[in-house]
Amino acid sequence: MSTKQEPARIHENPKVNRRKMLKYLGAAGTVAVAGTLMSSKIGLSKGQAVDHNSGIIREIAEEVVQDHLVDVWSDIRSRGINVLLPPAPLVGAKGDGIIDDTEAFRQLAALGLPLFVPKPEHFYKITGTIHLKNSMFGVNMPMIKMVDSDGSRDKILLQIANYHGNGLVIEGLHLLSDYDGSSPPQGDAEYAHGVKIMSSKNVFVRNNKIELMFGDGVMIGNSGELPRYSENIHVTRNEIVNPRRGCVVVISGKSIWIENNKIEDNHSYVGSVILETDNDSNEIMEDITIAGNKFSSNGNFIQIHSKNNEYHGIKILNNVGASSYFVRATTRYDDSPRMMRDVEIINNIFYAGKGASRFLHLRWCPGVKVEDNIDYGTGANGWTIANNEGIKIRRNDIMGTRPIAMALTQENMLIEHNYIKDSTVAEPYGAIRLTRFSGSIVRGNTIRTAKCGISCEDENPVKDVLFDGNYIHATNRHINLAGMPANNEIVITSTNVYIGGVADNAVFNGEKLKQWHSPISNKSIIGVKWAEQQPTEGVWVQGDLVYRVHPSSGGYLGWVCVQSGDYAGTPPVFKQFGLIES
Repeated sequence: MSTKQEPARIHENPKVNRRKMLKYLGAAGTVAVAGTLMSSKIGLSKGQAVDHNSGIIREIAEEVVQDHLVDVWSDIRSRGINVLLPPAPLVGAKGDGIIDDTEAFRQLAALGLPLFVPKPEHFYKITGTIHLKNSMFGVNMPMIKMVDSDGSRDKILLQIANYHGNGLVIEGLHLLSDYDGSSPPQGDAEYAHGVKIMSSKNVFVRNNKIELMFGDGVMIGNSGELPRYSENIHVTRNEIVNPRRGCVVVISGKSIWIENNKIEDNHSYVGSVILETDNDSNEIMEDITIAGNKFSSNGNFIQIHSKNNEYHGIKILNNVGASSYFVRATTRYDDSPRMMRDVEIINNIFYAGKGASRFLHLRWCPGVKVEDNIDYGTGANGWTIANNEGIKIRRNDIMGTRPIAMALTQENMLIEHNYIKDSTVAEPYGAIRLTRFSGSIVRGNTIRTAKCGISCEDENPVKDVLFDGNYIHATNRHINLAGMPANNEIVITSTNVYIGGVADNAVFNGEKLKQWHSPISNKSIIGVKWAEQQPTEGVWVQGDLVYRVHPSSGGYLGWVCVQSGDYAGTPPVFKQFGLIES
C-alpha cells in the first residue's frame, strides 16, 4: 500500500508500527500524542492522537505508545515541527513582534488541547490574558511578551482557573513584560502576573524564564469558587526576574512546592516569595515547601503574614542567597491568636550584602525548628524571634560580624550546639539576648570573640532554666544577669567554660540567682585558679580553690574559699589547705 494510503489504515487498524505512525503525524500535523507517559503531562486520555485538520480523535495502539513513546516524542521534535500545534500560521500567530498574536493564542487555548509553542523569529506579541485549559510547552524557549502593561488584571499573561485534571504543565517558555521598576500609576496597577493559578489542582510551572511582570511572577490563589485554594502546585526550576511584586506568591494553597528556582529581585516593595492569605476565612496555607532556591533579593526573600488563618507545615530548606531578611514572618497583630505552626527552617545559607542583612524575624510561630543553617548576615538583631513557645534552635553557624546575633523572647526554648562569632554589642546586651525565657535549655553553644556572651532580661524571675556546657569567649561579661530581678531559678553548671574577660564578670550579678548549683559556676576558667598569694578582693564563691603558683616544702598547696563575698565589696574569706611535708 502506498504511503498516501497509510493515514487511512490508522482508522482500520490501530496496531501500526512506529515508522508509519510518525509518517502520519508528520503529514497530518497532529497536535499531541498521549500515552502512559504523555497523558500525565498534557492531560489527554491514554492512547489518543488528535488531528487538527479533521478534528477526529483516533486511537493508536496501546502497545505502540508504551513501547515507543519516548522515541516518538524525540523523533517528532527532530522532524522540526516548528509551528504551534495546531499550526499557528493557520490561525494567525506570527511571532514577528509586530502583529498582535493574542487572539491566535486564545483560539488555540480555547480548544482545550495542549499547545506546543516554537521559538519565533522575534517574539509573540500579547496584549491581553490567555486563559489556559491545558498544557503549554515551549520549543527552544519561545518569548511570549505582554506589551504595554498597565498592571491591571486584564494584563495577566497566562491564567489557569478551576483546573482539576491530571496535570497541566507550563514549561520551556520565556514570559516577558515591561515593568521597569518605576512607581505604578494610580489604581489597579500591580496585578498583571506572569502566571496566575486559581482554585486549581495538579499544575506544574517549570523550566521557564518569567521576567519583568507588572505584578507577581507566579501567583497561586483562589477564583472565588470552592475550593478556595489551589492544591498540588509545583513551581520548579524557573528563572524569575524583577517583577513589580513577588516572584512567587501563595494566597491560598495546599501542598505547594517552590523548588530549585533562580530568583533575582532588585525591588524591595514586597518579598520575593510571599505566603499571605487575604481576608477570607476559607483560604488555607498548608504544606508549603520552599527548597533549593538560589536568590538575590533587595527586599525579604520569604515574607509570611497571616491575617485570618493559621498556617501549618511550612518547610524552608536548602536555599542559598542574599536578601534584606531571609525570612520575615508575622501575624496581623502582635497579640493575635492566628499563628503559624510547624515551621521548619533547615540547612539554608544566607549571605550579607543586601538591605538589613538579617536572617530571621519570627513572631507567633510556636514549634519552629531552626537547624543547620549558616548565616553570614551583618545586621543587628540578626535573629529576632518572639512569642514562639517550644522553638528549637540547633546546630546553626552565625558567622557575620554584628551587634546582637539572637534576640529571643519566648519560653521553653532549646538552644543548643550553635556557633556564634564576632558579636560586637556591648553590655547590657549579649551575643544571645534572652527575655522571658522560663523553661529554656541553653547548652553546648560556642560564642567566640564577643563583648558579652549571653544577656538575660525580664521583669519577673524565670524558672526551670539550664545553662550547660557552653563555651563563651568574651572580653567582658560572659553571662550577664544585670537585667533580671532576684530569685531566678537558673542552673549554671560547672561544665560552662569562660574564656577572656574579667574573672568577676563571668556570671555578672550572680546574686540574682536563687541559688548557686556549682561552686565554680561563676569563674572565668573551669576548675582551679592560680595565684602568688591569697586573694583579698573580688567576687568569690564558697568552695573556690586557688593554688599557689610556686608551692614549697613546709608550705601549703593553696587556699579554699570558706565564706563567699556579699557582692557589695566585702572580700570573701580564704583558708590555706594541703600542708606539704618538709
